[in-house]
Amino acid sequence: MLKNKMHRFVFFLALVITTAGYFYSINLKRPDVPSDLVYKTIDGRSLTLEQLRGKTVLVDFWSTTCKSCLEEMPDLIALYNEFSTKGLEIIGVAMPSDRPDMVLKAAEDLTIPYPIALDIDGEITQAYGNVSVTPTHFLIAPDGKILDKIVGKIDMVKFRDRIKTMLHKNMI
Repeated sequence: MLKNKMHRFVFFLALVITTAGYFYSINLKRPDVPSDLVYKTIDGRSLTLEQLRGKTVLVDFWSTTCKSCLEEMPDLIALYNEFSTKGLEIIGVAMPSDRPDMVLKAAEDLTIPYPIALDIDGEITQAYGNVSVTPTHFLIAPDGKILDKIVGKIDMVKFRDRIKTMLHKNMI
C-alpha cells in the first residue's frame, strides 16, 4: 500500500515538474527574428523591424476566433494611444488561419489604430518560433532584440508600467 502511494506521488511530482518546465520554456524561447521580415498590413503597407529600429515594439499574435485576444484589444489600443507618440509601436499579426475579410472586419469594428499584418503564408508565425497559441506577444527592444515572449493575456497594469519605464530610459 505504501509502495503504491509512493509511486503515485513520484508520478505526480514528475508530472508537475514536466508541466512547469514546459510553461517556463514557452516564456523563455526567444527566436532571432530577421529585421528584414516583411509585415504586410491590411492597409497595404509593408513594415520591417529594421524600419522600426529605435522604437520599442510589441508584436501581438492574435486571431479573430480568440476570445481572449479580442477582450485584450481595448487594452492594447489604450496602450498604443498613450505611448505611440513616445516611441512604442504595436504590430498586430493575424494568424494564418484567419480569413482576411474577418481580420478587416475585426480591425474596423474595434477601430484598431496600430498596423495589423496578415500572415497568410505563415512566414511571420514561423519566424517567431512557430507561434500556435493566441494571444502571444513579443516585446522587442529599440535595438531589435526580443526581451520577452508572453503567452496568454498580458497583465496590463504591470506591462504598462514596464513600457513607461522602458520608454523613459530610451528618452534619456
